[in-house]
Amino acid sequence: MIGKMENFYSYFIPQAVNEMHGEYALKIRARSTSGFVNRRLANFQVRYDRQVNNVYMGDDHMLDDKTPPTVQKIEVPAYQFATDRISKIHVEAVDAESDVMEMAYGVGDKPTISDPSKITWHGIGARTDFNILGLSLKHNHSYYVYVKAKNSVGMWSRPYVSPPVKIDTTAPGRVQVTRTNRYPTWQSEPFNYQDAITNYNSGNTVQYEGRNGAYSFIIPSQSAVQNANLQHKTMFPVVGNFLGALVLSPDDTIPPGIRVEFTPASDPESGIEQYVFKVTRSATDMNPGSGWRLLGVDNDGRPLTTLKLIGQPLAYMDSFYVHIRAMNRAGVLGPKVTVGPIRPADPTAPTKPEITYGANPDNESYYVTSLNTIVLGLNPAKDNETGIAGYEYRIGTNPGLGDLRDWTSDGVRVYRSALILGQQNFPSDLFRTTVLQGGFSMSPGWMTGTPRIELSNLSLTNGSTIYVTIRAINGDGVRGPAVSSKDIRVDVTPPNSPMATLSFDQQQGQIRVYIGNAGDRESGMYGFKLQIRKGDNTQVTQSVEEVFPVHEFYRNSATIVLPGTYNGRDNVTIKIVGVNRANLRSPVVTLRHVSLISLVSGSVSGASVNTGGVVNMGNVPPPGGLNPGNYNAPPPSPPPINPTGGH
Repeated sequence: MIGKMENFYSYFIPQAVNEMHGEYALKIRARSTSGFVNRRLANFQVRYDRQVNNVYMGDDHMLDDKTPPTVQKIEVPAYQFATDRISKIHVEAVDAESDVMEMAYGVGDKPTISDPSKITWHGIGARTDFNILGLSLKHNHSYYVYVKAKNSVGMWSRPYVSPPVKIDTTAPGRVQVTRTNRYPTWQSEPFNYQDAITNYNSGNTVQYEGRNGAYSFIIPSQSAVQNANLQHKTMFPVVGNFLGALVLSPDDTIPPGIRVEFTPASDPESGIEQYVFKVTRSATDMNPGSGWRLLGVDNDGRPLTTLKLIGQPLAYMDSFYVHIRAMNRAGVLGPKVTVGPIRPADPTAPTKPEITYGANPDNESYYVTSLNTIVLGLNPAKDNETGIAGYEYRIGTNPGLGDLRDWTSDGVRVYRSALILGQQNFPSDLFRTTVLQGGFSMSPGWMTGTPRIELSNLSLTNGSTIYVTIRAINGDGVRGPAVSSKDIRVDVTPPNSPMATLSFDQQQGQIRVYIGNAGDRESGMYGFKLQIRKGDNTQVTQSVEEVFPVHEFYRNSATIVLPGTYNGRDNVTIKIVGVNRANLRSPVVTLRHVSLISLVSGSVSGASVNTGGVVNMGNVPPPGGLNPGNYNAPPPSPPPINPTGGH
């Protein structure tokens, strides 16, 4: 900066240290208060040929500019839609001696200039970027921009001719949608993010001034997958912009995606530059002038004709409309084509549920005690995308079959319960007026309970062995893999009422009870329970349970010895109940006010009174098991006892 000077004619430039012979250029630029700039470039030569008092002396002289400037390049879009202008012209021109001071342009329809004097030239000063207005151009015609440059000594360059500019005022044709489906197609196509738009709202916004108004385009970004950790895990390893093809598993969480394929539109004048698209929830586009996205080009620069959109704004269990338009190389948008509604499909099936049996032993069948209802424990299936909408089941005579009832969801209820399934136990107090069935204890998670699945409105056959197969259905209607139950035995009848014979060993003080005639054809016996009271005592004196091993389910008798705490003067009341493996109890047998001394003398005082009945567990099926073919197994012979009294 030299400073603010008027009437400036000369300026002293000191000699630089170690300055040598050479040619130099001096550029001077003057700026007015309004911002206009005038500049000059002068070349001169300096020679140092003698030294006086250790100072090099020499001479200099100006070098004349005898060569015109050169226009090196004209850049202009090859296709334009306006007939009154040519836009976005960029010129590069140089003059090494005296700089480029001014440029002028002309417009014609010839690629060569035979006589520059016949061109109408328009000066534009030293600007290198400009638009040409006020033209009268024709559709489907090509035009050329001519530019020449002038240096500071007034020499003009030869005119330079631009590449052709073709005017295209017509819109391209319509696309034709040929297929819509989900993306990715499960198990038939890898997830490839290189050619998919992974986040609708990411990327670089590009403002475009189109023929029919302003449009806002978003160039898709391929690095938006870091937001894809949707639920319990992520399947998107972040390895930069290139993710490659990812193989999905049913345990992965997958964002919604759609694919729309269409045939190319036609534009005979300028051809197709790209396609733009928009996704809405309604068939009517309420904002037609904004929100359009560029679809992009392939590796060879060809416009893509397949839209693969993953993530926003898509959502599962909702429908969307896709609007597509072609844009020609002149920037004219074609008519809109709308396809829809398109519902992003869940590409994965639910996981396999798991059937649980509560306290039911692994080596036993599971028992139900209702002809109309089956209740099983359930570890529910999972579906990370659309959730579990419900379950369906089938019933057969072998695992996986549906020969008794094929797939149905009728009568299915999934709930939680605090009651423990699969228990085999005895009533706690046989002296109660109403003896309840066992199996009503609470599970540790009684506040929330454990999941159950109930199948109702059945018509089961007592004594039959069945298998239940269950599968889940997700919110998109996709069915998951099925799981089959263990063998399930239907038993709705209690064991036979037991018959008891007593004997008393006065020397040992022991009561010996033989229980017989208490078998169960459907599920077999779990065991017997005996409780005894002395005299009019309201407290149970002794309680004994005889539980049969599972491999002795066919037993229908037992001998219970009460240890030596009794004498012949005692009167006792004894209650006996049998429980089968389905946890159904027999009627309670009561031997009331039996005199033990009478047993010694061979007589029994007190009658056998049946005071009980079967009390079931409602719709909560207890387990148990009797394998087919074992129903007619002979019971063991009763033990050798010598009772002296009846029952």
